[in-house]
Amino acid sequence: MFGKGGNPASDWPPAGPAPALDLGRKAVGPLRLGDPFEGARALGRPVRMRGPASGGNQVLEYAGFELDFRDGRLACAKFDLDGPGSVNVGDIRLSRSTK
Repeated sequence: MFGKGGNPASDWPPAGPAPALDLGRKAVGPLRLGDPFEGARALGRPVRMRGPASGGNQVLEYAGFELDFRDGRLACAKFDLDGPGSVNVGDIRLSRSTK
């Protein structure tokens, strides 16, 4: 899965709670859309990583959210919304009807 380089996130610190979502900055915690893969280190070690060890497309899976990197840059953040309820991400409340 990671080739000869191994998992690049294996030595990252443990992950904390889901980071705050800042729509004004287009950011998830300290990480803004377009930031490089290495910036995700600030969020801690993911539960699982899919994709090559460097470059290309990677997905970092955390408890409750995922970060999708395209060509080594943050392209998308996805938050898990189980059932009909909602979840707080910082000061923002997300539900299935959130646009």
